[in-house]
Amino acid sequence: MNIFLRSHARFGHEASKARAILRCARVVASNETGVRIEGTNAYHWVFHCADGVVHQPDPSRAARVVNDMMGSHVPAVWISDRYAAQQKHGERHQTCLAHLARDTAFAHEHGSDALPFRFRLWLGRAFDLARGITNRKRERLPTLA
Repeated sequence: MNIFLRSHARFGHEASKARAILRCARVVASNETGVRIEGTNAYHWVFHCADGVVHQPDPSRAARVVNDMMGSHVPAVWISDRYAAQQKHGERHQTCLAHLARDTAFAHEHGSDALPFRFRLWLGRAFDLARGITNRKRERLPTLA
């Protein structure tokens, strides 16, 4: 904690730049996880866009954290899990596929019907498609000589 306190001022400018980048992004992803901060339960929020990442500790898991981070900016697409506080912050919402894959794997391992298995196959095709798009995009990038 002392290191963070001593270095906070030096990182302030860069943190402000990262927040400004986030507040202009068309696509923003977010997630939060529980942490202990000075002996108290709290949350470590992560906000991510193509050009920046912002880490934000907060004692709350409420939508207020997102609203404070984003200001008045509403991105075209908001990506998050299905937790209510992370919904309705973009014009459109994309549920995080990694969260869906994890939940589907759990349902497949502990359930008895075929739906989770079929959904895992569908998710696998979606991930394959995403990898293919990413690889094609990389192939089209100009090379630096």
